[in-house]
Amino acid sequence: MAVYTTRTLGAYMQKKGSSMSWNFSSADPEFGALQARELQDQLQAALEGAPVVGRVGKGYVEACPKGIDKGVMAERFVGLVADAARRGRPAEPLQFVLCVGDDSSDELMFAALQKRKDAAAGRGGAGSPGHDLFTATVGRKPSDASAYLADHADVVELLGMLSGVGSSRSKRFASAGDLQSLAAAAG
Repeated sequence: MAVYTTRTLGAYMQKKGSSMSWNFSSADPEFGALQARELQDQLQAALEGAPVVGRVGKGYVEACPKGIDKGVMAERFVGLVADAARRGRPAEPLQFVLCVGDDSSDELMFAALQKRKDAAAGRGGAGSPGHDLFTATVGRKPSDASAYLADHADVVELLGMLSGVGSSRSKRFASAGDLQSLAAAAG
């Protein structure tokens, strides 16, 4: 990664808790993407057989331990809260989960949560989020998410609708009944 940082103006390395990433979001887009593909190939060859995986995201290449990703962590979080609630610990059962992302690394999270939702539906939804678990990807692309939002403004609008706070943008994702109930709750 250091070699690619040296030869790519605007790129930098970043150490995170359990991973190392090479960020090229501030580099020339074409050259950065070319360098990222080359780095990914180099990492794949160098890490073969090691308990480490290389991933490419929006503007970065990352090396991290196998088995540690957003999907595993989302599944673990939802599972821990559900288990604590079932055991009568001070955690409230989850009533609603909203997962929104715009990167390829978020697909692991969408897939894990969708699997959990499907499993909960198979058990009749008992004790874990099922029908109240929603995933959305930002931008039109193939995704395991259950919904699409066009851009960050749509994310802000959705959050405003969920919180009962209106926005100046049109409510194209809400029905008239939804808007009336939101207005009644806010007023």
